[in-house]
Amino acid sequence: MAVARAAIDAQDFLSAREALAANAPLIERLARVNAPVDGTAGRGMIAVAAPGASFALPIGEVIDAGAEAGRLEKSLARSEKDAGGLRGRLGNPRFVENADPEVIEETREKLAALDEETVTMASGAVAASLRPKRNASS
Repeated sequence: MAVARAAIDAQDFLSAREALAANAPLIERLARVNAPVDGTAGRGMIAVAAPGASFALPIGEVIDAGAEAGRLEKSLARSEKDAGGLRGRLGNPRFVENADPEVIEETREKLAALDEETVTMASGAVAASLRPKRNASS
């Protein structure tokens, strides 16, 4: 089983340490890791911030980062294409003149949601693509 790591801020050391101790069994069960230990995020880990501490959960053994980056890039391209179509529709004077105001507003809302989704996916794709490359000989 993998080991989670906890980096505790010095300012809030005691309360964060108490929270970690109180929640360790839950963290172990839900994250499927051994008891958290002091340390910082290492290779193949994702950091999760919490008040007074940050936790690093090992995901490198569970998630294929290359496949996830590919999935995110494909999904990102689809969202960007869809957003481009909505921008084109909203940029078309005939559409804006003839469409019901509700349809125009709905299109704007869809575009805003796609833009937000695109930013989220782009940051995930960048993070996945920045993972350390494994040496083929190891």
